[in-house]
Amino acid sequence: MRAMDSMAPKLKALGLYRLSGETLVDAELQACAAGLDLVYEALEELDRENFIATAVSEGLALRETMFGQDRSYLPAADRRTMLLYRGAVTVNDCTRESIERAVRAAGFECRITEKTAEKKVYLNCLRVLDETMSRDELTAQASLFLPAHLEWEFDFSIFTWDCLDALDETFDERDAPDLSWDERENG
Repeated sequence: MRAMDSMAPKLKALGLYRLSGETLVDAELQACAAGLDLVYEALEELDRENFIATAVSEGLALRETMFGQDRSYLPAADRRTMLLYRGAVTVNDCTRESIERAVRAAGFECRITEKTAEKKVYLNCLRVLDETMSRDELTAQASLFLPAHLEWEFDFSIFTWDCLDALDETFDERDAPDLSWDERENG
């Protein structure tokens, strides 16, 4: 008992009590300590749930309710990630890096590429944090954080430009089989 470990040495130092473990005073202190330990545990839980970084249950659920989404079926780490990024989005987050971070609040990680010739922004989804959401729901959630003046193109395939770069082939070598993008991705 933590409370007993704190109270007993302080009372022994007074010299008024013979705390041998068999006296009525010992029994009374143990009863008080048991009650205080419950309070200590409740305070520790309250302290833990008060911060997103350490919350594991009620703290996460309350914040998710505040944003209108219950994601109690997801791992706590993913829930924390989405809540932390959702709370960190500001009106000034219009850089590519900050938008990539903000989209995590919608439930997926992405890589953004600018298509300046088409005046579009290409958003390639790399990992979905909430598998229960459809692509339309993820797109709608992400749209809450994306600048409205830009046109966005969402791609939920696993085939990325980084995958192409990792192949270490020239364009002619890659183009020789004459396959469509779907055939390349699923082949």
